[in-house]
Amino acid sequence: KSMFNAMSLLSFDLKFLKVECMVGSNAVLNYVCRQLVAPICALFILIILVLKRRFVNPSMEYKVEAVNTIGSIFQVFFISILMSATIPFVCYPHPGSAGL
Repeated sequence: KSMFNAMSLLSFDLKFLKVECMVGSNAVLNYVCRQLVAPICALFILIILVLKRRFVNPSMEYKVEAVNTIGSIFQVFFISILMSATIPFVCYPHPGSAGL
């Protein structure tokens, strides 16, 4: 079960994190939160790299390392980002519309 939870987190399924408890069940707000996962990860990476430069290695080229790291993260999460962006366009037939 923990493997499925990890996979749902990789596909930006925020039900695993119980985001609805904080933001409510608003579909637009859930979509925005799902879309902000990758940029927030990029922000955390930048913060970590700035702290690394400040405390560990002052001569580090953090801009080059930031671009490489963030590029790798976005490459790994590309399918998840794409799936998350296209979820609003998925249409399901209504069960009560047999005549249409």
